[in-house]
Amino acid sequence: MPVSLERIERLKVITVSAAREGNSIVFDDPDYAAIRRELLADAEQKKRLPTFILACTNLREVRQEMQGLNSGTAGYKERERFIRESFTELLTEFVTVQRDPFTEVVASTDLSKLGTLPLDIQQKGKEGADCFVYLFCIENSIREFIAQVAVGRILTVPGRVQTKIDARKQVEATRKYLPVRGNSDVYYCDFIELADIIKANWDVFAQHFPGKNEHWFTSMLEELYAVRLLIGHNSAVGEVELKQLDVFYRVIMSYLKLDK
Repeated sequence: MPVSLERIERLKVITVSAAREGNSIVFDDPDYAAIRRELLADAEQKKRLPTFILACTNLREVRQEMQGLNSGTAGYKERERFIRESFTELLTEFVTVQRDPFTEVVASTDLSKLGTLPLDIQQKGKEGADCFVYLFCIENSIREFIAQVAVGRILTVPGRVQTKIDARKQVEATRKYLPVRGNSDVYYCDFIELADIIKANWDVFAQHFPGKNEHWFTSMLEELYAVRLLIGHNSAVGEVELKQLDVFYRVIMSYLKLDK
């Protein structure tokens, strides 16, 4: 049986953590060996495994392999991008089999009025628009999820997060022409701050993510935030980021049970 999207995404997250942090907690994570063994047992998925996963039997070896990237000159952001891109073939093949109507929606962006732009810029704009739809749906689903879990509870909001919420409310109050964001403080938070709230209240949220920990969740949101920054600054995003968002969308939405 093929390894699930969630398991593959978990493997990617812990390899990124090993490349970035490299501490004993990360190195001792048993999921790396277990998921690697499952992927090696599936002939088709084994063909698409990143070469460093084939070569590295544990996370310490992954760390050493990443430190040697580009003759040892690669920074942690370059190592993270290398890992994400290395998983593209495996994830793309898997996601292709799992297409749903949402994917068809994001593929229908109308560029008919942009005929004067070079085709490569049009394509990059379309890919950025597709990525934005994913990010919009994921971010607002997480906001709704937090708001629903918070009903009847008092959640701990980290001081740094509350400071940003208050600052955004003050700016909004001076710009009356802008619509009010919402009736909950979560609408004044971005990905990183939403992750901080969930992490600070993990005793409340843990039941919704069985078998997971706060690091698993916050690592995903950090990767989403990195893509969000690219789009926010009109930087080019492509197939790698789009496939990554497609996977995150499926994984996250499988856990977030939102009331209709």
